[in-house]
Amino acid sequence: MVSSDAERAYQTPTLERRDTPNIDYESRLKQKEYTTSYISHPSIEILSDSDFGNYSSSGLGTIDEPFVIENYNITTSNKTAIIVENTTKYFIIRNCFLRANNQGIYLYNVSFGTGLLENNNCSMTNKGIWGTYAHGIKIVNNTCSENYWSGIYLEECIDVTIVGNLCEKNRWGGIVLQECPDSEVKNNIVIENDHSSGISLSKSLRTRVMNNTCINNGVAGIQCHESNYVIIEQNHVYNDNGWSGIAVDDSLYVSVLNNTITSDRKSLSFSRSYNACIKHNKLYSTGLDLYELDLLQYQFLDIQDNLVNGKKLGFYTNLNKIKIIEPNYGQLILVDCNDIVIANQRNEEGFIGITIYKCNSIEIKDSIITSLDGSVKTWGIRVYVSENIDIVNNVCSYGIGIYLENTKNVLIKSNLINNGSFYGIYLVNADYSRIINNICKFNIKSGMVVSLSENCEIIYNRIESNGFSEYQGFGLSIGGSNNILHHNIFLDNTFNGTIQAKDSGINNTWYEEKAQEGNFWSDYSGVGPYLIYGYSNSTDPYPLSKIPVYSDFNYKNFYYFFLILIPIFAYPIHKANKFLKEIRID
Repeated sequence: MVSSDAERAYQTPTLERRDTPNIDYESRLKQKEYTTSYISHPSIEILSDSDFGNYSSSGLGTIDEPFVIENYNITTSNKTAIIVENTTKYFIIRNCFLRANNQGIYLYNVSFGTGLLENNNCSMTNKGIWGTYAHGIKIVNNTCSENYWSGIYLEECIDVTIVGNLCEKNRWGGIVLQECPDSEVKNNIVIENDHSSGISLSKSLRTRVMNNTCINNGVAGIQCHESNYVIIEQNHVYNDNGWSGIAVDDSLYVSVLNNTITSDRKSLSFSRSYNACIKHNKLYSTGLDLYELDLLQYQFLDIQDNLVNGKKLGFYTNLNKIKIIEPNYGQLILVDCNDIVIANQRNEEGFIGITIYKCNSIEIKDSIITSLDGSVKTWGIRVYVSENIDIVNNVCSYGIGIYLENTKNVLIKSNLINNGSFYGIYLVNADYSRIINNICKFNIKSGMVVSLSENCEIIYNRIESNGFSEYQGFGLSIGGSNNILHHNIFLDNTFNGTIQAKDSGINNTWYEEKAQEGNFWSDYSGVGPYLIYGYSNSTDPYPLSKIPVYSDFNYKNFYYFFLILIPIFAYPIHKANKFLKEIRID
C-alpha cells in the first residue's frame, strides 16, 4: 500500500481563491450617474418619420441635425416607454429615465445607422433595450439593470455598436445579440446577470467583443454560440457564479486574445469549435477545457503563450519520445503523442490538471494535482481514447481525481486520491485496466467507479470513508464484466458505513482464485461470505480477517537471480570470479 507516513506527510494545500485581478470598475460605474432633473412624460410612440415632430426637442432628422428626445422621466404601466418603428430619419434618445411593463426602449425596422441611444436608464422592466432590424444602431453609456429578461437584447440587427453600458442584475443576460453580424461590443460592464451570460452572441459572425468587464454572471462572462470569425479580446472576466469565464461552442475561426479570466469552474471552454486561435490569455483558478473535438479539429487549434495561475498552459500535438519533468505547467494537454513521460508537476489550482487524448505509451508520475473546486465537472488526470498509459504515484484532489474513457491497458498504481473529490477514480469503457495499491479516501460520492469496463484487475486498494454527507455513494461501484477484485481494503464507506461496494455487472470475481483470498471489509460479521450490494447478487466468499499488505517484490526477477547464484556457489572461488566477469544481469 501507499505508506501511511507518506499519506500523513502530504496534506492537501489550503488554496486561496484569487481575487478579481485589478479591475477598476468602480470608477467606471461613477460615469453612469445621471441628472435627476427629468421632465415627467407619458409613453412615446413613433411609428413613422412624421411622429418625431411630436416628441423631439430639436433637430431636423438629418445626419447633422438628428431629432433629439431627451431628459424625460417616463414611468408607465404601458408595455413600452419609447417605441420607434419603421423610420428612416436620424434620431437620438438620451438622458431619459424609463420604466414600463415590457421594454424601456423598443426599436423595430429603423434605417441603417440612423439611431443613437445614449445615457438612458432602462431598468426594472422585461427588456431594458430591445431592437429588431435596427441595423447600424449605436447604444452608448446606458444603464440597463434589474430587468426580468435582458439588459440589452438585439435580434437580426447588422453592424450594431454597444459601448460603455452598465448591465447589472438582469435575469436572463446582460447583453444579448441574436443574429447580429459585424457588430462591436466594447467597454461595457456586465455584473451578476444570474440566469444567463454577461455577454451572449448567437449566430453573430464577425463580431468583436473587446475590453469589457464581466463579473459573476450566471452561465458565462462571455458566451459565443454558432458565431464564426468572432474576436474576443482584452476582456476582464471574473465568473465565480457561472460555469465558464468565456465559453465558445459550435463556432469556427474564433480568436480569444489577451483576456484575463478568473473562474472557479472553467476559465475558458471550447466545445465543437475548431480553427480557433487562443493566445496570450491569463487564466486564474481553473484553466482551458476543450471537449467534443475530433483529432483533426484538435490539430487545427492555435494555442500559444497562455498562462494558468502564472504557469504555462502546455498544449502539444504529435510529440514523440520526450520527457516533461520541469514543474512549469499550470495545465497540460497532450493530443496524438507517443512515448512521453510527465513527472514532477505541481498543479494546485486547476480545472483539469492533465488531459491525454489519442495518445499511446504515456507515463504520468510523481505529481501533485489539486483543485480549488470540488465540482464533479473537474478532473485531475483525464485520459480518453488512449492506450498503454501508466498513472503512478500521484496525488489528486479534484471532482474526479483520475478519469478514463474509451481506453485500454491503463495502469493506475500507488496514487492518493482524497479530500473532497466527488469520485476518486472513474472508468468508462476502460478495458484491461489495472488498478493497484491506490488510496481513495474522503471522496464525497464514491471512491471508485468502474462502468462498462471488462477484464480489469482491481487489487490492494485502500477505499476508505467515501460516499458521505447528502451524496449517497459507495466505496466502489462496478459494472461491466469479467473483472477481478481482491485484497482491497474497504473501511467505513457510505454515510452510515453499511454499503461498502455495489456490483451491477456480470461475472465479476471478488477474490483471488489461487489463494482463495478476497477483500477486507470493516463491517464484516466474521461469519460466512460477504454479500455485495447490487442486482448482480455477488459475494466475496473469502473475506479477509486482517488488512492485507501490498508488496512490490518481483518474484520473477528473484527467481532468475537465484538461478544465477546456484552455479556461483557450486564453483570454486577462482572459477566463480571468472564466471562473474562473464555474466551480465540486465
